[in-house]
Amino acid sequence: MKFAFFNTIIDLIWPPISLLSDNRVKINGTIEIEKWQNLTFNYGPKCHCCGVKLNDAPNPETICGQCLAEPPFFDSARAPLSYDDNSKQLILQLKHAGRRDGVKTFATMMRDCAINPELVDVIIPVPIHKKRLFDRGFNQSVWLGQELAKILNKDFDAFILKRTKNTPSQNGLSQIGRKNNVKSAFFVQKPVTGKSILLIDDVFTTGATINACSKALKRAGAKRIDVLTLMRVNSHTNSNEADMTIGIINE
Repeated sequence: MKFAFFNTIIDLIWPPISLLSDNRVKINGTIEIEKWQNLTFNYGPKCHCCGVKLNDAPNPETICGQCLAEPPFFDSARAPLSYDDNSKQLILQLKHAGRRDGVKTFATMMRDCAINPELVDVIIPVPIHKKRLFDRGFNQSVWLGQELAKILNKDFDAFILKRTKNTPSQNGLSQIGRKNNVKSAFFVQKPVTGKSILLIDDVFTTGATINACSKALKRAGAKRIDVLTLMRVNSHTNSNEADMTIGIINE
């Protein structure tokens, strides 16, 4: 009763605000129905490996052309939301404003599209360089990973993977340029041999950073790597737009 009373007082002083507008909502960390209905969820046919949307897929095991031509080091990647004009404010608020009230909602959405989460041994976030962490004060992928670990009742470790290079932004780089930019940028500093890892990030843009992390983990002996992000860019055109809009750092 006491907690309920104090929560009521807090809501009166600082009323819950929608994650996508300045409108008040009944529950903290939620979105009003009108805005929710405008979000694009990654339902339907998709690449069995990287999770990119496909116009058609003969079966659930269908692999996209890019993954067939150059198989990634991760085993699967999924995201509940498509990155677009209706959803990008969620990332802007999380990544640049440090708004945490939506983290539980985001983690729940990510949990719902996870592949075999019961098989995961440890959840780890995509790391950012120590200088960037000092400048920004937080790593939003850590927040998402910590909340997912609570929901799934799994171990979380933010120190398995270290970013050793303070790489420049990926903005405007070609696919090859992105790969070269994050080449050898990650180092595994704890044993992962034989482990199934759930790798967490906020946005899957081209997959360059995710793949570089996965490469380091697989070479260190990881058995399987599944990737969960809050959003995924579903076209190369939108990849460039996403870079310019949210100032992709991890990608």
